[in-house]
Amino acid sequence: MLKRGSARELAELLGISERRVNQLVNEEVLHREIEGDFILTIAIATFYENKYAGKDEDNYWGEKALHEAAKRKLAELELARRQNMSHDAADVERVMTDMLSNLRSQLLGIPTKMAAKLEMKKKAFINAELESEIQSRLTELSDYKTEMFTGDSEDD
Repeated sequence: MLKRGSARELAELLGISERRVNQLVNEEVLHREIEGDFILTIAIATFYENKYAGKDEDNYWGEKALHEAAKRKLAELELARRQNMSHDAADVERVMTDMLSNLRSQLLGIPTKMAAKLEMKKKAFINAELESEIQSRLTELSDYKTEMFTGDSEDD
C-alpha cells in the first residue's frame, strides 16, 4: 500500500513550504489525488525529477549552443578578416573618407585645370575633354587594393 500524505507532510519531507507545494500543484508539476492528498513516494520523485532534470539542463544546453554559435561566428569573422574578405568599420570609414575627399578636390580642380585648354574651343571638343577628364577621375575610384583597408599601405 502506498503511503499518502497532506500538502503539509509533503512540504516537510521536501524541505519546502506548504505554499510552494500548492504552487507546484497549480503549475501541474505535482499531482494531487482526488481525495486531496498526495502519494508521497510519487510526489517526491516527481518533485526531484522536475527540479534537476528538466529546466536547468535544457537551459544549460541551450546556453551552451548559443555560446558555441557565437564562438563560431567570431571565428568566421576573424577568418574573413585575415583573408581580406571583411574589414573593420573604422578602416572602411578611413579609406572611403580619404578617397572621397581626394575625389572632391580633383573634381573641384577641373575648371581651373581645363579653363585655359578649353578656351575658344568648339562645344563638341569641350564636352569630349570634360568627359575624358571626369572619366579619368572616376577611374581612380575603382582602383581598389585590399591593402588600403588593412592599414598596411604605404600612405600610413
